[in-house]
Amino acid sequence: MDEGRHEYAPKDRDRFTRILAWATLTGCTSETNPDTHIQQEVDLLQKRTIPPNSRLIDQHLPAINGGVARADWEFQTNYRADTYNEWLVEKLRPDFQIHEGTSSPTLFSKYDQGDVELLLVVPAPSAGMLRVTVKLEIYPD
Repeated sequence: MDEGRHEYAPKDRDRFTRILAWATLTGCTSETNPDTHIQQEVDLLQKRTIPPNSRLIDQHLPAINGGVARADWEFQTNYRADTYNEWLVEKLRPDFQIHEGTSSPTLFSKYDQGDVELLLVVPAPSAGMLRVTVKLEIYPD
């Protein structure tokens, strides 16, 4: 497998699909300026998912395609996977609901003002460090 790409087990895809189905059935309010809201949310979530003294490796700014806003970022940290997961859960609760499986990746979801946000966090050990990819999807109302 290419080191830059992550393969997800069918179970993880099924879980993600169920969350997406739930997302399409909820919400009825509209955001007055969705672009501003989306950029603000991305900025906030980067602060909440990247621990102190970490190094941002790559990021893709929000792009809206088919009514879905997507952004992702990747960083490297000296946190161990379990320490990072504990830190992350503390930073994202209570806003986000956690859909943990027995293995990575971890999926978080949030319903706010008619928008549904899905945050997929994929940690992977790399050269004695932890490399984390975060993928965000926002389904605006």
